[in-house]
Amino acid sequence: MIPILDSKRQYAQIGKEIEKEVLEVLASGSYILGKHNKALQEEFAAYCGSKYSLGLNSGTDALHLALRALNIGRGDEVITTAFTFVATASAIGLAGATPVFVDIDPDSFNINVQKIEAAIKILPQGQNVPWIFAADTLIIKDGKVYGKPESKEEAVKFLKELQNGTHTVITSIALFNGKINYLSTRTSVNKVTFSSLSEKEIEWYIETGEWHGVAGAYRIQGLASCFISHIEGTQSSIIGLPIFEFYDILKEQGYSLID
Repeated sequence: MIPILDSKRQYAQIGKEIEKEVLEVLASGSYILGKHNKALQEEFAAYCGSKYSLGLNSGTDALHLALRALNIGRGDEVITTAFTFVATASAIGLAGATPVFVDIDPDSFNINVQKIEAAIKILPQGQNVPWIFAADTLIIKDGKVYGKPESKEEAVKFLKELQNGTHTVITSIALFNGKINYLSTRTSVNKVTFSSLSEKEIEWYIETGEWHGVAGAYRIQGLASCFISHIEGTQSSIIGLPIFEFYDILKEQGYSLID
């Protein structure tokens, strides 16, 4: 497999230059702001053809600052993708606004522009949203991401590639509490080991229809459990709603089964 980034090769080319600059920053004692940061901002602005640029400590802060610059705050709604890093949604919550999640295009994995207008119509302007809950699951094996199959043929392909090996199941959840304007997120990482499947077993399972609408083309809570020899993690997380993580979110937001 060709690596996306060969960091060792890159470092061999520019390592001495990087070490020199890092040592200069350490020797200066100015780790925040300082002349090096100012020079970077000026060079980056020139490169982008912009009058200004501002260096921040993280992408989360950059998103938050962009929203603040646009005067986005309480009472506003910001449409964003449902398939992204948590910072995309948390920055919206930090600004005091409400995130509105729109599903992705299965080919590009970017936000599905055809669904944006529908999302705008869901929430009339000024309407308060008490709760927004989102959950999604993806599967990774040997660097390949498996979403929901769109056809029988693709489902068969998924099962042939997943069988006789172990893959990773990642489920993320997010709960926005409009009453307190607070967003919580959790991610659960699990591993599932499939036994070896014959052509007849795959054909039989596909005919059950369980492959519809699920990542990896199988349901662990269904007949696919016949083929799963081992799991690391929790079954609820692999199903798509990690109960432990969900309850942890509820406690974080002040709710408990005991009270």
